[in-house]
Amino acid sequence: MKISFARMMWGMNEIAFIRNVIAGLVSALALVGQPAVAGDVAGPQPLDVLQDRRDDVDGAADGGHASSLQLGAAFEGGAAGITFRPPADCKQIRRAGVPDEIVQYLNEKEQWTLKVSRFNLEKKVPITTWVDDAGKEQDGVLENTIKTLQRANSGGEIVRQDVVNLDDKPVGLIGMRFAIGVSDRLLQQAIIQENELVYFVMEFASPGAKAGTPLDQDNPAERRAVEMFSTILDTVKLLDRTAIRRDQDERLYRTRALYVNINEQRLRAALIPEQWFRLIREGKDVGYSYVVEEPRKADGSPGVQIGIRARSVPEDGTQVDAESWLFMSFDRKGEDFSNIALYQSAKQPRTYTSEFGSSIHRLKPMADTGVGGLNNKGVKLGDEYKIDVTYFGKSANAQPLSLDLPPYYLPQALGHLLPRLVPLNTPKTYMFASYVSDAHRVMMRYIDVGEPVNVKLGKDTVAAVPIKDRIGLEGTTTIHYMSLDGAYLGAVNAESKIMILPTDSETLHKLWKDADLSRPQVREPGPPEQK
Repeated sequence: MKISFARMMWGMNEIAFIRNVIAGLVSALALVGQPAVAGDVAGPQPLDVLQDRRDDVDGAADGGHASSLQLGAAFEGGAAGITFRPPADCKQIRRAGVPDEIVQYLNEKEQWTLKVSRFNLEKKVPITTWVDDAGKEQDGVLENTIKTLQRANSGGEIVRQDVVNLDDKPVGLIGMRFAIGVSDRLLQQAIIQENELVYFVMEFASPGAKAGTPLDQDNPAERRAVEMFSTILDTVKLLDRTAIRRDQDERLYRTRALYVNINEQRLRAALIPEQWFRLIREGKDVGYSYVVEEPRKADGSPGVQIGIRARSVPEDGTQVDAESWLFMSFDRKGEDFSNIALYQSAKQPRTYTSEFGSSIHRLKPMADTGVGGLNNKGVKLGDEYKIDVTYFGKSANAQPLSLDLPPYYLPQALGHLLPRLVPLNTPKTYMFASYVSDAHRVMMRYIDVGEPVNVKLGKDTVAAVPIKDRIGLEGTTTIHYMSLDGAYLGAVNAESKIMILPTDSETLHKLWKDADLSRPQVREPGPPEQK
């Protein structure tokens, strides 16, 4: 399916839905890792073991056989709005910044993978076929997902396709057999409708019978996987997220108030001409950065520009050098930014990534269908707030990204300065929309200003105001520490065991004999090796 066609039929978030369906199929193959075998696509057939699994989730599956399967501790996804119990003896994987993904589980012994995602559609789409105003039957989410799976794997065989209920919520169930090299796999999906705009998808991949195997022929590995997935679905509960929505509304109210008070004078006062930082993991220096902050742009545009040169050594023999320039106009209505990273390793060839983006908030003439009726359209001025990003890589270049932005969008330069701009005298919480390079999308950024605490940073214990900073409601938290008079003291990320501490150029030169503390280069869009 070509993206241009998909964009005509579905919104951008629906494209993300389809991408993640394919990504789920790819995850299912991760333990095997070879190209799929091509073949004819079989239509939906009533696979016996799938027919016999329990559709009424309040009863026992498969005559009670599933109850002997072991489940692990419950996943409590309060922010995501779902809870369930995965198979026992699984490794949990939570990837920060991955669009829509909630969690993954991997059991290498059984060759099982379980992936749970949540999707927000731009327009209402029922779980299964529906009739539009013109009386024409349209595909629902279930049918579109099946078509996507069939396109992604031409040798696949759909062996289940139906809709059941889970606590009065419709659930679309899919079973597909497919082959990867000499390995046969079964992919089971449960598409759980919260409403016609919000869906959860549970994908369970496992060993299975060969596509085309007679449906009455038993396969122990496949039967065990079907029983396990049924048992997992028994434990699924959708959670009330009313309190979370209320908290988000309150955060956005405070964000709007904060934006009113961020003006040119305050931005200029927050700038520090030069800064140096140590990057420390478990007591060992693994990198550094040099930061330049200026109240102007090279071409003379009024605003703030921030240059960052950084180096890290994530492991012996590997070095990553990065340069960034972030510009934002004083009125926050325009920005541009560039991020360049060069990777050098004794194990792999030298490679790079580069990213160039800009956003603009402006008034734009738009059709006004309310003037003179639909047949006599007028023109009005409307808000347009968009971000455009282009990505270049050694192996491939991403499609240019263009997205509409909400009024609480946080420009990159402002995000860098944010810990120095939020009030420190009273605990408050905020929420922003921020572009995340790793995910190539705009995501929610949560900021929590806390009460003063005593904290050990390096060798010193100091009084500081903690500012918790995370992408996504349950994302990994970085805590910035500010002195009581507003000086930046450092940051800690407990999960990655990383600490960032302010320092000076002399200290960095002692720690890193070849430290490059020069001003970052200004780059033009394109691969850095061509510059």
